[in-house]
Amino acid sequence: MLEIPLAPLWVSREPDPRFPPEEGRVVYRFDHHRIWGASAVILQQIESLRLL
Repeated sequence: MLEIPLAPLWVSREPDPRFPPEEGRVVYRFDHHRIWGASAVILQQIESLRLL
């Protein structure tokens, strides 16, 4: 488990190069950590709620 401030995390969002762009998969970065997969999906959902 990582304790990460969310504001800098949103800025680090980038497309996941392992998947076609139309799938909308993303990765986030924090220091030397790469956050991907289900964790990235959860963060993406939280980010979309923040924008409502």
